[in-house]
Amino acid sequence: MRKFIIYLPVASAFWFVTTITLGGINHPNYQHMSQFISELGAVGTINGQTVNLIGFVPASIFLTAFVILAIYLSSRKTKQTLGFVGIGMYAITLCIAALYPCDAGCRPDSPTTSQIIHNLSAIFGYLNGIAGVFILASDVKQKGNRKLGIIGYVLGSVAVAMFFLLYPEFLLVGLAQRIFELSMYTWIILYSFYFQVEILNKSSKKDAVNRASS
Repeated sequence: MRKFIIYLPVASAFWFVTTITLGGINHPNYQHMSQFISELGAVGTINGQTVNLIGFVPASIFLTAFVILAIYLSSRKTKQTLGFVGIGMYAITLCIAALYPCDAGCRPDSPTTSQIIHNLSAIFGYLNGIAGVFILASDVKQKGNRKLGIIGYVLGSVAVAMFFLLYPEFLLVGLAQRIFELSMYTWIILYSFYFQVEILNKSSKKDAVNRASS
């Protein structure tokens, strides 16, 4: 189970990227640079339900499973747990946003309930995800891995900058959202490798103590 944990965020990222790529190919006139990712699964779009249920929902499940397993295997110290919770909210709201897709075009003048839930869940998830990145980066740095901590701060800062560009009028809103997601997933995957080493070392020390005392 400890060795398996790194595969979950990698699987989530792969599934997410594949969904966006294939969804874009099968979406007439879709522009990755200027359109929201959610427009691939918007109400009334071709293959929208497939994109949401077979694409975004499994990506969310993989990432949520990583967070649950990480909390279970961790030492459950406050800072690290809070960081995992932030990433968990980011993961769970991906599923919520898929189950409540945005209206056609994702830019309605009179949003439906589904659009409102979609928007609120996305904002909540993104903000919690950003907080999770900074908290885990701080925890890593505090534990002595200064280089990885700085990488986390940089990726978190990129995510913050891109978050403030996620408004419909911005001509490159699609690019901004993809950079945001790339920053988040890059950190989560990097951290998963660090975390695996951490728990394996802890397990090895525990086994050594048990052998010495037996």
